[in-house]
Amino acid sequence: MAAKNSRKTARRKTKGKRRGPGRPFPPGVSGNPAGRPKGSKNLVTEEMTELASGLLRDPAWREKFEKKWRRDRMPARLVEVIFAYAAGKPMQPVDVTTDGHSLLELLAGQDGEKE
Repeated sequence: MAAKNSRKTARRKTKGKRRGPGRPFPPGVSGNPAGRPKGSKNLVTEEMTELASGLLRDPAWREKFEKKWRRDRMPARLVEVIFAYAAGKPMQPVDVTTDGHSLLELLAGQDGEKE
């Protein structure tokens, strides 16, 4: 019985004073005000980019890669990830039209003139 009471007492003493995990600073205050620079890559991303680029540049590995890829023995997602790290993700075209008009036509029509 004494063990239960001591736990409750310990909880009551620290209640309100203790911060939970992941909350060491009050809201709006950071332990690293400068923070991480925008656009900086983490170490794993840099290493994966270097590895994928190196593999695709190596003629012996590239030949094996192409054979397995053409025989469908390599998962498509793996091929996609290797190329994404080596060369970056491809740009996705976006078609922005409204009622057959392009975005530029719509913007040009908004010079203050009413139709």
